[in-house]
Amino acid sequence: MTGLACVLLFLIVNPFLALFVVALLALYYRVPALAFVLPATIAFGLFFFFREYGIEWYPESGDDVPAYIVMYQYNRGVPLSELFTRTLAMPNGNEPLWHLPWWALLNALNASSETFVFLHYMAIFLALFLAMYALSTRGVAPFALVYLMLIPISVDGVAHIWRQEMASFVFLAGAGLYVVRGRRIGRWIVYLSPLLHLSVIFFVGVFLVFERMRRRSIFDDRAQVVRVLALIAVIVPATSVLLVSLLDSIGLARIMGYFEGRGVDRVRVYLLILGYAAPQLIAYWKLRNDDLNRLLLMLCFSVFSLVLALPAANGIYDRLLMFTLPLLALYLYRCLVENFPADWRGPVLACVFVIGVARLYAPVAAGYGPGFYLAHGRAFDPSMGIVKMLATF
Repeated sequence: MTGLACVLLFLIVNPFLALFVVALLALYYRVPALAFVLPATIAFGLFFFFREYGIEWYPESGDDVPAYIVMYQYNRGVPLSELFTRTLAMPNGNEPLWHLPWWALLNALNASSETFVFLHYMAIFLALFLAMYALSTRGVAPFALVYLMLIPISVDGVAHIWRQEMASFVFLAGAGLYVVRGRRIGRWIVYLSPLLHLSVIFFVGVFLVFERMRRRSIFDDRAQVVRVLALIAVIVPATSVLLVSLLDSIGLARIMGYFEGRGVDRVRVYLLILGYAAPQLIAYWKLRNDDLNRLLLMLCFSVFSLVLALPAANGIYDRLLMFTLPLLALYLYRCLVENFPADWRGPVLACVFVIGVARLYAPVAAGYGPGFYLAHGRAFDPSMGIVKMLATF
């Protein structure tokens, strides 16, 4: 019955509201993963697909989707072998695992740009929910709610930062399969994820450091872990200039453009990162943590160190933190699950939902943000489920 209730909710209720209700149900009843993943993918895919394109999400922050459409159409009539030769000549923007399925869609089925956009949204949300399934043994919906709503920058990411988000979800799915479920194939999925977007190489490197620390039982000594994190905080800034030069030399000039900075208040950046890092470090020191939380800690802290090394680089916040901050949300929620009574979970999820809605709604009055554009400007209609979307748009 919970599976049927889940399907009905996404059919008739706004997907964010449906996700919240299903997350609450999952605390007390078993919700079949398939009954959640499929309708949630369709509902969120439609919700994000029905919007205006080529807009400014925020002042000085445009929409990347038109650029992806150009990349899609560029592959028309291109031989399959050229996808791989382009990768060797210029890796950035030509990652083969991203281009291959869309090349087939265009050249085998002659699908329109609109079809490409629709299917890409479906693929992104399917990858997101499968990643949450791989990371969780206690129900997918609560994890998905926390990921999307506690720090809603993730909503911006799935809305238009497609290639990096897809690569990030594949990385998370592989990490979950390997670390949480003990399946070796997960490690190979992690290694393949940069073939969707090269920026994920950074996270693969962190994963390799985590693996080495786990094999040497370093995580058994919290003090030693803190020393390693301190070492990372020193090494990353010290090598940041070399890292930028290396990435530029292998063809990542476009990515390096995000590191150039546009008048950021450095003191504000330092305080912001301290505000993110301090609760995570305190939780690690005081509470029980498993291997997944240790990996999330390593991923977050490595990016925080990079931000401290390049505090004026606005693009870091749009790209790397867009992946990392939702992981911080998952880390804190998993600490709650592992260390506190189950009675806390319902109120916490309610707070997460309220915080997420408030933060999505705040920019709407000024005429920007996802809440202003999604579902053709009706993102806060509680009845905007699959049925109403298909009937209205």
